[in-house]
Amino acid sequence: MAGFDIVFISSSDAISNVDLKKLSEWCIRIINRENKGYDFYSWKTGLESYSQYSAHTGLLLANDSVLGPLFSIKDIIARLENHEGDIVGMTNCLLFYPHLQSYFLYCKKAVIVSKEFIDFFNRVEVLEFKMAIIRRYEVGFSRLLGRRFKLSALYDLDSAMNRFQPGDRPKNWTEPTSHLWKPLITELKFPFLKKSLLTRRGVSMEEISATLAESGSTYNVNILADWIAPPYNMNTHKRSSGPALKKSVAGPDPWWDNSALNNRRENKRI
Repeated sequence: MAGFDIVFISSSDAISNVDLKKLSEWCIRIINRENKGYDFYSWKTGLESYSQYSAHTGLLLANDSVLGPLFSIKDIIARLENHEGDIVGMTNCLLFYPHLQSYFLYCKKAVIVSKEFIDFFNRVEVLEFKMAIIRRYEVGFSRLLGRRFKLSALYDLDSAMNRFQPGDRPKNWTEPTSHLWKPLITELKFPFLKKSLLTRRGVSMEEISATLAESGSTYNVNILADWIAPPYNMNTHKRSSGPALKKSVAGPDPWWDNSALNNRRENKRI
């Protein structure tokens, strides 16, 4: 799909045989694993199961925390491949430390065969608290890999803040897919909608429909109704996620240090 081979990873016990058959038409591997851990642990499972990933020209790590695509992503794929960055995400964030958000990360060949990449995933363990995962793995991934590789976001936070000027909110505490979701979609044709807008923030279908209509998106909003749910429990929800591959801890870690995370220095590589 879009030139990628797909490894689908899920911790759901509700996938039917019919669904598995449909998935098998699109995926080179399907992994239904034990219900523990979040996206980084899922990706670790996938990389261990499909060790051939290093033979591919690139690796896209994606999870199901976003819905879409709201627009065609063909140009997005081309932008990822042609971008000067070695690791390219959709959005970046300054919370805790400048980092790429992990729902969509494209890693080029030099990254996925590097010692830093391999060491990072070898150290990934099961964590059950969302904020701990963000700090240790989402932020840690950018901190460790950013020492050697160039990190970039297609929808950069600085550019978005300068363009949209959302009041007096500090950049350090702006989560673009939540706080800037409307202008990202209407002005920049951002192709994803954060699932938590529906499940936790209570954004209405009417508001989302109006935003998509203004943007010119032809996305079927009826699909979103499946995600209007009771209050979200971030400590028990499990994601389905998986890497897509482009065809052709014991002791303190240097990239995981609380004092360093709290020192929010500007990272010019993001």
